[in-house]
Parts: sequence; structure tokens; C-alpha cells
Amino acid sequence: MFQTEDNTKKKVLFIQTNFWRTENFFHPIHHVPSITLKYAAALVKAKCNYDVEIADCAVDNISPEDIVKKILVEKPLAIVISAASFSAEKACDFARRIKENDEKIFTIGTGHAAVSSSQKCLFSKNFFDLYLEGDCEQEIANSIARIENNTISEIKKRLEKDANSTAYNLDDLPFPEYTPGELRKYEFIYPVKVKKKVLCGYIISSRGCMHNCIFCTQTVRRSYSDKMTFRSASNVVDEIEELMSKGVNLIDFIDDNFCGSREHVVSICKEITRRNLRINWVAAPRIDELDRELLLFMKKAGCILVLLSVESGSERIIKLLGKTKAYSSWIEKVRSVFCCAKEVGIGTCALFMVGNPTETEKDVEESVSLAKELDADFIKVHFFTPYPGTEIYKRYAGILGENALGEMHHYLPPIVNVSNMSMKKLRSMQRHFYKKVFFRNCFIASHISTYINYYLYNPAVLKLLFAFCFNLVVRRLNKDTHNRSCTSKLRFKK
Repeated sequence: MFQTEDNTKKKVLFIQTNFWRTENFFHPIHHVPSITLKYAAALVKAKCNYDVEIADCAVDNISPEDIVKKILVEKPLAIVISAASFSAEKACDFARRIKENDEKIFTIGTGHAAVSSSQKCLFSKNFFDLYLEGDCEQEIANSIARIENNTISEIKKRLEKDANSTAYNLDDLPFPEYTPGELRKYEFIYPVKVKKKVLCGYIISSRGCMHNCIFCTQTVRRSYSDKMTFRSASNVVDEIEELMSKGVNLIDFIDDNFCGSREHVVSICKEITRRNLRINWVAAPRIDELDRELLLFMKKAGCILVLLSVESGSERIIKLLGKTKAYSSWIEKVRSVFCCAKEVGIGTCALFMVGNPTETEKDVEESVSLAKELDADFIKVHFFTPYPGTEIYKRYAGILGENALGEMHHYLPPIVNVSNMSMKKLRSMQRHFYKKVFFRNCFIASHISTYINYYLYNPAVLKLLFAFCFNLVVRRLNKDTHNRSCTSKLRFKK
């Protein structure tokens, strides 16, 4: 770890912090690379000719102690530390330990936590020489290029000047670099209709999302703006071809709003078809931006799975979530899109939430009934979570407190329960949801017949599914393995 071929070159280390104890999760975890860090590393390598290294604590199985030891030996020129909201405090403590041992190492803080106003105080302390918000690859690279000849104050002034310049073209970014071994760490965990060992590559073809769901926040998105920007189709497909040259046979488009522009999606599909690329891919488009014609374009270009956020089968809950302005027709649109996907031959994964504001058992049962009717190839049921940056978080920030941020994740029971169910009932309803959908004879028979070849070639994914179903049957789903102070149900105020 962190070794370079040429010891005379200066080194820059990029760290994706994720110090969660993932044994607390009973959902299979789908880890994806940090696109911001990957782009920044490619820029630093191109601009400065420095050696770069990325350590992802989520997949590399390394502890903060191990990283600190390596850093003190390797003495990198700079360290870029990216943190999610739930690991911000530990990431800042990690930066503090580095500075205490060697204050000359230039440290940059970034990531989802840096855009959360409640956590900026952590990043503004002396643990970091600089902290950057949003899609900041260019800013990271420019700052590192100036380290040797400028003071910290001069670097900050130059960054402010850069911020006022014209926005850069996404096509100008160099492609993230991967080795086949690195790609294997980010195993794709959803079942897809292929008869091969899957090696997945991850691409973000657009940035931003212009929708205003009350539960969505820039602290959990993979890009940050509410204004969308797009890469050209030729640039996106060039990256697909580069990943294919490394053995990738499945592309996961991890855009926050993949179908935010119909023209953008169609142009990518046409370019893939024009080049006659035999590549399968998946995406997570919004339901209200799909129709049969677009699904056919996607299918012909290689799309084999869409992850679709249904959220709830209750029209009342959909309205409260701000999921769509046309909430009265949302359920019918959901039915139509799932039906069309099935007809054109694209697999579906339906994403739901429980514990939504004022949600009752009756509302959850409506979601269960809808999930059974949709008959998706797979489902995931998350807990509604008031992440920093959301309207719901602002309403309960005083109750949550700063310490709660490190315990909040949609795979875990919520710290604040905004439903009209007790915490015990809420957890049991999530388990009930899964059992009612997964343990139907028709679902089991259809799923096995459809995906048996995929599981034979990808036994690790089958092992994850078996482990999840076993926990579903023999123990309470998401049973706490550490102490968590969960606030009882609270009245939701519009």
C-alpha cells in the first residue's frame, strides 16, 4: 500500500474514509469508487507528474492506524481526505493525528461532509490546511500544483479567483484510472441477466439533480449541484471502451439523475450502437422520466437493469416526500414503467422506504401490495433518514445533535423516528415487507429460473443473498449490535 515505482517522485495520497463497522448492516453493501477522488488523482498525475495513490477504507480493509503508519514512512507531499457525513468526525480525528505527527504534510478535506453546514466546523479547524466543497477535482489538482511555491493563504486566494472563472467542460477531465484488481474490489451485487463472471466499471455521465425530494441531500449524492451538466456521448463511450479494454463487461452509470435529459441518454445509446459495442449496463433513472420509447433505446444499447426509486405505495406519503408534483398519478406511472421494462426485457430493482413522515402500518401495507403487484426482479427497503442538508433534518437538528450524525444511515434504524409507528413496529414492518415480497413461491421460482446462471458465475453475490435471507428469517432485521439512542415517534410538521 502506498508504494511507488519511482521513489524520487513526490507522492499524493487520496483517502476515502469509511470507518463504519459494516457488520452492523444486514443489507448487502454496494461500494462504488469515489469518482471525485478518481478524477482528482488523474488530474494531479497529468498536471504535476506526481505519483498518486488512492486508499478506500470501505474495500481495502485497512485501519486508520495502518494508514497513519504508512504516511509517516512515505511522507507524501499532500493528503486528500474525503468523508461522508456519517464518518466526518472520525475523518477529522484521522487528519488531526496526521498533523500531530507531521505538520508539514499538506492536508485537504473534501467529500459529502464538507457540504454539510453542521459539519463544516470540523473541517475548518487546523486539522486541514484546506477544505473544498462540491465537485472539486480541478480545485484539488490546482491546490496541489501550487503547494511548493505558495503559502496556504495564497493558495486560497488563487482558488477564489478560479471559482469566478468560467466553469470547465466535463469532457476536459481525464478518465479515472483503474487496474483490473482495483475494479474487482467494487463488486456489483445486484442480479443481472448475464452468463458470465461480472467485472463492473463505474461511470458518471452527468452531474446534478434538479428535483426537490425532502429526503434527498447533497451529502448522499455523488454530485452536488441542483443544475445539471453533461458529458458528451462520445466522451462517455470513449471511457466505456477504455474500461472494456481492462476486462470490464458491465457498466454502472452512477449518475444522480441519469435520465435528467432525454436527449443525453438517447445520444449515449446511439453512440454505443453506432460503435457496435457489446456491453451491458445498468442505471438508476427517475420513474417519471421514463417511458416505453426510451426504455427501448436503452435496451437496444445494452441496458439490462434499472434501479427505480418507488419510495412508497401510498399517495399520501408520496405527496409528503415531495417526490413529484404529479403525486396523484405517481402510482399509475410506477405501474406503467415497470410493465414497460418487463415487456422490453430490462430487469428491475424496486427501491422503497419505510419510516416516512407520519407513515402508518396501513401506508406500509400499501407499499407491500404495490411491490407484489410490480413483481420486480429485486427490491430494497431502506429506512427514511433525515440526512444533513434536507428539510427534515433542519426540523429535528436540535433533537439529533452533532453526535447523531455518525450513527445515521438508511441501512440502520433511524435515530429520529418521524413515522406514526413505534420503533419496534417500524423495524418489524421492514422485515415484514421483505418477507411478504421475497418469500412468495412465485417470486422464488421466477428469480431462480431467471438468475441461476448469474449466480453460478458470481457465487459471492449468491452468498450475500443467502446471508441476508438467513438474517431475515432467524433474527430481527437490522438488530442493533451497538448502543443507539433512538428517539420515539415525533409529530411531523408540514
